[in-house]
Amino acid sequence: MSYNPNPSLEIDGIEKLRRGTLFFIIIPLLSLLSIALAVTVVGPIVLSIIAIVLGILGLLRIREGFSLLVQSGKPVGIGSTGVTLVFVGLILEVLGAILTVVLIGIFLLPIAGIVAFVGYVLFGIGLYSVGSQYNNGLTKIGGILVATLILGFIGLIMVYVGLGEVQKNVGTYGYTPQSGQSQLYQVGVGTLKDGVATFTVYSSQQLMIYSASLLGTQYYTNSVTPNTLNPGNNNVMVNFGNVSGLTQGPYTIRLTLSNGQNLDVKVNVQ
Repeated sequence: MSYNPNPSLEIDGIEKLRRGTLFFIIIPLLSLLSIALAVTVVGPIVLSIIAIVLGILGLLRIREGFSLLVQSGKPVGIGSTGVTLVFVGLILEVLGAILTVVLIGIFLLPIAGIVAFVGYVLFGIGLYSVGSQYNNGLTKIGGILVATLILGFIGLIMVYVGLGEVQKNVGTYGYTPQSGQSQLYQVGVGTLKDGVATFTVYSSQQLMIYSASLLGTQYYTNSVTPNTLNPGNNNVMVNFGNVSGLTQGPYTIRLTLSNGQNLDVKVNVQ
């Protein structure tokens, strides 16, 4: 059995992700305010500078949030990749705008737009992944809206609210002291056949299983039945879908649980 060595990473990661999302919610509102103040000269300029600063801070916060979640064992790195691409795209757009005077910028601008577009889609997918990790519908739906660029602003609001719910849940379970953690262990050795793993787990308290990953491979899933461990022995089935290239093993499956613990179980391939 293994435990999350630093459960606070999840709380910090969710907090930074949520704060960065808030920055991106504020930016369009500043744009509307800038239009309202168009009759002045200083107002729109000041608001534009604030929006740029918030955009940079938002990207950095969101990227750091994804990175912290990855460090805590959550497979949401695609979001961090997306934010990085958005940042690169914005830099290329600025360079393209500056270099238009020598025609080079004309070629840079469309490239920048494509890079930023791909990054924004991956960012939305990353948000959806976070929602899937914590079984939060608002975050998942918001991530879809962001990824498809349809009602993205509403999507960001949904993500912000959803991450607030996730934050409360992680705050409830994430700081459980090791001495007070639930008693968890595998009973016997499990099996893995046709992508479906079955094994028995004993738990001293009710816990949710957020996800399962097959260590040493790329296989990961949220398809766990049942997804709640009750006190006593629990017969668990994990469906990884179509898997290939596995030897006889044994293999280790890592379960991510709602109290911040990870439980490793052994399975033999049949």
